[in-house]
Amino acid sequence: MFFRLMFHLHVFAVFYGVAGLVNGNVAELDWSVQPLESLSNKSHSRSSDSNGKLCLRKCDGVPRLCYYKFKLLHYTTMSLACGKCPKVKSDCYLPHCVAANGVPRGITTINRMIPGPSIQVCQGDKIVVDLKNHLPSDSASIHWHGMRQKGTQYYDGIPLITQCPIGPGETFRYQFYAEDAGTFFYHSHSGFQKQDGPMGPLIIRENPNKEFNFHFDEDLPEHVMLIQDWLNFLVEESFPGDGADRLKGFRAPSYLINGRGIFT
Repeated sequence: MFFRLMFHLHVFAVFYGVAGLVNGNVAELDWSVQPLESLSNKSHSRSSDSNGKLCLRKCDGVPRLCYYKFKLLHYTTMSLACGKCPKVKSDCYLPHCVAANGVPRGITTINRMIPGPSIQVCQGDKIVVDLKNHLPSDSASIHWHGMRQKGTQYYDGIPLITQCPIGPGETFRYQFYAEDAGTFFYHSHSGFQKQDGPMGPLIIRENPNKEFNFHFDEDLPEHVMLIQDWLNFLVEESFPGDGADRLKGFRAPSYLINGRGIFT
């Protein structure tokens, strides 16, 4: 059995990055339909499912074009969407319920999820992500951690370095190839947003017939775990720290596994 494990344990720091913005007055792409006129590519078969479910497959050596639609917005843990969570455990898994460690607090999310949507594709696929910034006053960007971005450096997601920050109400299209197989993740690269929620797994699988893959019996989507440290308040409230310990940072009170944990 094969597990993919991602650790995201951070020391609080300030993060600092040109390609085309999709202006707010341009009709948004439909959530469930991939428009052929804007995502056409003769060398890639087309996945018509915008959240990439058709790209989550047994890799067969035939590349696909995998489209995702991300909405970055403020949200809260333990919202009304969580019903009677944690008293009713099943309610903690309701749609749009971000339980985290059970402590209500403000967060920033992609599609009201922590972690964000799981991108799981095959080596050679083309990844296309439309990120719309729904934050009322903050800019946005997404960095694809571990992607070398050869020839697609404008989509690396570093604001004021490789791209202009995505302003409130604007949409930016990222597009790059899944060149290297492995276990990666993506995250916001603007301000302190990453520590408040916007991140998710990015898995690129090889063809199972390759020699290395014979060492594992299974490599399933549910074998992906993302571990992150978690505070009970917005990260910017802790920066630069308190008193003499401000340069040492401080220990997070909770750790989340795939967006859920316990605070005691």
